[in-house]
Amino acid sequence: MRLFRTSRVVFTVVLWSLAFGGCRQTDSQVNEQLNRQARLAAGASVRLQDVTSFPWDSVRIAGPYDAPRTASDSSTKVWQAISKTGLASRDDIDVLVFLREGQVVAVVEHPRRLGDFDSTAVRRTYTRSEAVFASRMNPADSTTTLSYPERKLMP
Repeated sequence: MRLFRTSRVVFTVVLWSLAFGGCRQTDSQVNEQLNRQARLAAGASVRLQDVTSFPWDSVRIAGPYDAPRTASDSSTKVWQAISKTGLASRDDIDVLVFLREGQVVAVVEHPRRLGDFDSTAVRRTYTRSEAVFASRMNPADSTTTLSYPERKLMP
């Protein structure tokens, strides 16, 4: 009986690690790739499909203090995912909610210091092919800014 309980506890711990550890792994991978691409592409473009390794067909990008505009918005899966990040009271991250066939497949808390999506890019949903952003590096502090629609930005 004791062996059964121990096995059950180990199984539960492994299951929780896989379920919640995977989210952090996705964050880390996307954040690292997005930061690298934004820096390499300074003055050029960054395609989100190039920084993700999982299938998705659209992405919602939410910026600092973003919150649903209506009560019906707040009940959607996207806003439920965003609200879990505490974004409504934070200014240090942008949140990327990746969807596939209407289902949330990944939620990435992207630190703004690793590439900040500006006001032209946030509070919008993009298809996979639309998720292309112009990258600009600020020489004063070496941060990068990502803008949409992709267009030539003033230095």
